[in-house]
Amino acid sequence: MVPIHLLVVHSHPLLVAGIQALVARLDHWQVVGHAANAFGALRFLQNQVVDVVLTEQRLPGLSGVALCGAIRRTAASISLGIIGELTPFEQSIALSHGVGLFLTPQVTHRDLNTLAKRLAHHRREHAQFYHRRDVYAHHATLAKQIPVRQHMLRATMLSNRELDVVHMLSRGSTSTQIAEQLRISTHTVKQHITNAMHKCAVHTRRELIAYAEQQEWLVR
Repeated sequence: MVPIHLLVVHSHPLLVAGIQALVARLDHWQVVGHAANAFGALRFLQNQVVDVVLTEQRLPGLSGVALCGAIRRTAASISLGIIGELTPFEQSIALSHGVGLFLTPQVTHRDLNTLAKRLAHHRREHAQFYHRRDVYAHHATLAKQIPVRQHMLRATMLSNRELDVVHMLSRGSTSTQIAEQLRISTHTVKQHITNAMHKCAVHTRRELIAYAEQQEWLVR
């Protein structure tokens, strides 16, 4: 049987080690790498062949759901699983990205075997059919009922605090003024700005504001 190449994205080394030990007992699975955050995972995927990505939801920086969206836009054949609790809204977004399995931190052999079966189905059908159609329809309906603007979905790549900082930057506030208003240090403000620029692949504050305006993140 052709091995299933697994990438584990999790910030806790002990859980990664646990999954690696679990996978070592399965002949047709192989852990080809692990990353502690979404950016490390995306860099890994640029150079390695991966069949399945298991990602923690509460990653530092970019969330697991947002990572799955980024992967799905560039790699339609990868099977996706998220480890951790998600809100109904987060589940709806994850389903729209084709996430195949929602896992508790206690990942089991059964979880991996289920994901392997869904990987086979994915290659024959379509990502959204990992789940029964009525389950997918339920979450899709739930997402429509939530009073949220489309730009808020696109804003999931930034944390709430990073988005607040970008809003203030767009209004002409300095790092010192933002720090005073948010009651945090100037160093923390600058770190939020640096993180936001890295996520948006821009190099200056002006470019960050322009990108945020383009994505409609500054619409209230």
